[in-house]
Amino acid sequence: MNVLARLDAFEPRHVGAMQAYLRKSVINRIRDEIRRVGRRPAPLELTEDAAAADASQLELAIRGEAYDRYRAALARLRPKDRELVVARIEAQWTLDEVARRFGFGNTAAARMAVKRAVKRLVDHVREAQSEPDGSPGRK
Repeated sequence: MNVLARLDAFEPRHVGAMQAYLRKSVINRIRDEIRRVGRRPAPLELTEDAAAADASQLELAIRGEAYDRYRAALARLRPKDRELVVARIEAQWTLDEVARRFGFGNTAAARMAVKRAVKRLVDHVREAQSEPDGSPGRK
């Protein structure tokens, strides 16, 4: 329809010009349609159990509280245990790195030391959760 509306402005300059003009018009219309569809994707029906892409405010608050408990329990550990937990969990050092940098004789000794430090950390977190006011008591 757009071609017919502009047909009076068309000037044929060679044999087959009309055919080329119509072909180019169809190609341009197809491109326009592809662009239009690309800008507006097909609508999707939302279900009741559709998960959000981002965390909710509640989830963010819970994560923040859990992180605060972790940091408080970490502060209550002995310095060497704290360093072991941070190196293994936060810095994600391998057990070989932990053994080498902390002077353990082998990887098994490093694994056992990290395991014990993490157990102490977990105990401190659980202790803080069992306190009536939520604040950890000092030992």
